Amino acid sequence: MLTFLCALFFVAIILLVRRLRRPNIATQRCVHIVVLGDLGRSPRMCNHAIEFDKHKFNVHLIGYAVLPAVLVYGLKILWQFGTLVFRLSQLPKPDLICVQNPPSIPAIFATYLMAKIRGARLIIDWHNYGYSMLALKHGFKHWIVHLCQRYEFFLGQLANINICVSNTFAKDLSVHTIKASVLYDKPTNLFHIPTIEEKHRIFMKMNTQYAYKPFQGRSNNSTRFTNEDEKNNISYLQDRPAILVSSTSWSEDENFELLFDALKKYASNEMNNLPSIVCIVTGKGPLKEQFIEQVERERDQYQHVEFCFPWLDADDYPLLLGRI
Repeated sequence: MLTFLCALFFVAIILLVRRLRRPNIATQRCVHIVVLGDLGRSPRMCNHAIEFDKHKFNVHLIGYAVLPAVLVYGLKILWQFGTLVFRLSQLPKPDLICVQNPPSIPAIFATYLMAKIRGARLIIDWHNYGYSMLALKHGFKHWIVHLCQRYEFFLGQLANINICVSNTFAKDLSVHTIKASVLYDKPTNLFHIPTIEEKHRIFMKMNTQYAYKPFQGRSNNSTRFTNEDEKNNISYLQDRPAILVSSTSWSEDENFELLFDALKKYASNEMNNLPSIVCIVTGKGPLKEQFIEQVERERDQYQHVEFCFPWLDADDYPLLLGRI
C-alpha cells in the first residue's frame, strides 16, 4: 500500500511539472517580475515591467500593494515561500523570471525553483545584499548572517542573468564569482519639467488633501509657492521658499543625519538673504518616527526650515522633483 501511494505521489509530481512546463499558446513572450515586498517602494522593478511591456512581453508583476500583517509573525518565511510558489505556478509559463534582491530569503530560492520547474531563465536584480541588511540587526559574526551570505551567493551563481545598479557593485559580485551586468536607473516619462499648472495642482493637493502647513497660502486659491487669480492665471510668488525633496527607506544603513546636520548649518547662517526651505522627506521605514521626534525636539535649531514627511503618490513624487 505504501509503495502504491509513493508511486502515485511521484506520478502526480511528474504530471504537475509537465503541466507547469507546458508552452504558452500565445505567441507573446512572457516574464514574471517578482518583488517580495511593497511594490510602491520598488520603482526600479516597476520600470522593468514598463520596459518589458514596450518590447511586447506579456508582463506579470508579482508583489504586495500593502504588506499583509501576517508577515510580522514567526511564519513569515514559510508563508512568503508558499504564496510565491503558488502564485508563480498559477500564471502562464514564463520565458523569464526577474526577481529583486533583497529580500533574498525566500525570494531567490522560490524563483530559482520555479524557473527550473517551468523551464524559464532566472534574472536577479541586485539592489543590495540581503545578508548585510540582516547584519544590521544581528551583527556580521552571527551564524544566521553567515548562512544567509552563503545562500545568497550560491543561488546568485546559479542564476542565468545577474544585473546590478553600479560598477562598484558588479566588481564586488565578481569577487564571489557572480558575473553581473550594470543596468543604471533611468527616469521614466513621468519625470519631466512640469508646467506651472501642474506645480500649482500638486502644491494645492499638499495643502488640502495632505493638509501640510508648509504649503498653506494666504487664500483658498494660493499656496506658499503659487497663486491663482480671478482669471485663473497662475503665477509664482516672489517670496516663495526653496523646496528640498529627498526619499529614504528610513533604515540604519542610510546616514540621514547628514541632511539634518546640513540643514542646521543652513539655518544658523548669519546671512539674511537665504530663502526659507520646505524640506519634503518621503518614504517608509523603521526609523521614520524616531527621526520625526528628533526634528520636533530640535525645532529651535531649524530656523527658516520647515519639514513634512508624506508618503507621496507615485504620480506626485516626479512633479515635486521638477524645477520651479
